[in-house]
Amino acid sequence: MDPTRIPLRTLVAFGVTGQQGGSLVYYVRKDHSSLYHIQAVTRDPSKQSAQNLKFNNVEVLQADGHDTASLRRVMHGAYMAFAMTLPKFDSEDARVREIAQGRAIADAAFEKGVGLIIFNPSTSEVVLYMYDLPIRSIFYSPGWFMQSFNRHLAPRQNADGTWSIVNIVTPQTSLPLINQFEETGKFLAPVLVGPKKFAGQTLSSAERFYSYQGIVQSMSNVWGVTVDYHVVSKEEFTRNVGLYSERG
Repeated sequence: MDPTRIPLRTLVAFGVTGQQGGSLVYYVRKDHSSLYHIQAVTRDPSKQSAQNLKFNNVEVLQADGHDTASLRRVMHGAYMAFAMTLPKFDSEDARVREIAQGRAIADAAFEKGVGLIIFNPSTSEVVLYMYDLPIRSIFYSPGWFMQSFNRHLAPRQNADGTWSIVNIVTPQTSLPLINQFEETGKFLAPVLVGPKKFAGQTLSSAERFYSYQGIVQSMSNVWGVTVDYHVVSKEEFTRNVGLYSERG
């Protein structure tokens, strides 16, 4: 062993089969493999998307946000962690479970002496809870995901062959959009070089602001079809999101 070589620090990354965690793993492996050994955490390491992460300095581990023992296990010996909670709409107690999961991740990081945690929480309750813990933290607040327009905000085809995006806000409403797979790791990986100077901060990121009017115009130009935007009631918008969820 080269005595002059700096030992690798362990970075625990959650959500690695998703676009945020996967993006961070990709960029750390690409640009900072000499600094970090990555423990890539997923609920099911047997999935092909998890197996694809196995490269030099990347170890795939199993843990679940609702299993405190598994969280403590993967946090053991880690220098830093990246984690997130995502909003759920599948049951009446979804928000309660989401908050509990965020707190459990924070508790495990604190109990196992993790030096710093980068957290992308979807609820303010988790942020306030972490402020009360004696652990250095960085809160990551990305903009609206561009991938949403391939999912629940995707255009629907009308009877006349045109397409429409619907929401409850005006066409002039601007969204700070980010390509979460391409840009999450690109934005956060440099932070890993000097994380202590960012401790306690909230880091926001987006490519730029886009209005709904501009979004549908761009889609029309690229696809060669008419895509327009309609303001609908909250009830109709909720039904549209529900229809997408049912179709998967």
